[in-house]
Amino acid sequence: MSLRNSAKLGTLLAASCLLAWGAPSAGAQESAPPPSELTYLRYNGTVVGSLTWNQDPAGTVPGDALQLCDLEADGWGLEVELVNGGLVEIEASTRGHSSPWCSPWKTRNLPENRTWPVNVYMVQGSSFRTLDTVYVNS
Repeated sequence: MSLRNSAKLGTLLAASCLLAWGAPSAGAQESAPPPSELTYLRYNGTVVGSLTWNQDPAGTVPGDALQLCDLEADGWGLEVELVNGGLVEIEASTRGHSSPWCSPWKTRNLPENRTWPVNVYMVQGSSFRTLDTVYVNS
């Protein structure tokens, strides 16, 4: 999938989230929960996937939840691990699925007002590549 098509798919996924949760109203109060955070995952400058973090429940989407999407049909899957002191609290994987594909929401009730590291990997068989660490807030 080309970078242009990856960007189009990412825009489509983001628009789908907006349709699912609704656009914020002009008179929304400042105390309203923040929208989900969408992070594009890149390898050598190419968007290979996305990670969506949902801090608070919204409709059918749980809070303290992440969803991982593989957007690049390159033979590699993606895996993420939200870690707490070396222990994996939440993990998601696209391993074994054809791209494009998104994992179901993975969730766990986390202590509030903390920042959590999410380690991102590309995986293929027993091989892996460390991509990045994304930080999310509970």
